[in-house]
Amino acid sequence: MAAIATAKDEWLPEFLPATEQPPPQVHQVNFPEGYQITAKPLGREDYASPQGKRFAVVVDSSRSMSAQVKALTKTFNWLNQQGFADNSFANNDADLYITGATGKPPQRIDDIRTFNPAKITFYGTLHYQQMLRQFLQLQGNTPYNGILLITDEGVVTVSQSLIRSTHSCSLLGRDE
Repeated sequence: MAAIATAKDEWLPEFLPATEQPPPQVHQVNFPEGYQITAKPLGREDYASPQGKRFAVVVDSSRSMSAQVKALTKTFNWLNQQGFADNSFANNDADLYITGATGKPPQRIDDIRTFNPAKITFYGTLHYQQMLRQFLQLQGNTPYNGILLITDEGVVTVSQSLIRSTHSCSLLGRDE
């Protein structure tokens, strides 16, 4: 006959509450052949906004992003405050790329001050590869120091299911 465990039989609690925040510390991993990775916590003084750089800001216009208008507005307000929208390369500059779903072409907006997230029509479904392909089509000869892709987790779900679907077809011998 099996014994039945009761609450008083549990000697180890499921969790212990933290009493205080542990201090940040350096972590180091040593690999064969002398390779080494060191992770050092950053303090506030270690953070700095880039200066004199040019960025492409790619905004996902798929349907799932309609729930993110408030966050998108906050992001663009921050970009404006940090000098990304003043068309001056002395501080930073950014060009905007709005992706387009089926039947709606993508757009490039060189002056992001004219962009109002509340007026964008969120439609369709896109995955990362499509968004970046659209960016490359519109980029032309404009060089960038970085690309910022603004999206939500909806695109992750679509991309993961697409990958699973493609992987399943490969396993079944139906590659296209």
